[in-house]
Amino acid sequence: MAEWIASVQTLYLGDAASLRERVGELVEFSRARGRSVRHYGGRLLWQLEDCQALLVAWKVEPYSTALEYDLLEEFIVAHGKLPFANLKRGLRNAPRLRGA
Repeated sequence: MAEWIASVQTLYLGDAASLRERVGELVEFSRARGRSVRHYGGRLLWQLEDCQALLVAWKVEPYSTALEYDLLEEFIVAHGKLPFANLKRGLRNAPRLRGA
């Protein structure tokens, strides 16, 4: 898995209007068995050997799109690529929260 960074514990960053729906989309991918599902990036998470032991963490944030963008940019600066299972950067036109 070329996307894997062994020294990092963060696997995926994302924002969603509903945590239940977002996690449901990720779980649905694990059960899809070839059917089309909305959250295609989930396929990487379910390739992990211990995927059933993944920990879901979240933060309620009113500016989640901007926070996601900032966190992804910080991760890229620190590690040279996106976190595992992130297929794209956050929205580039999101308002900046840090260093604006």
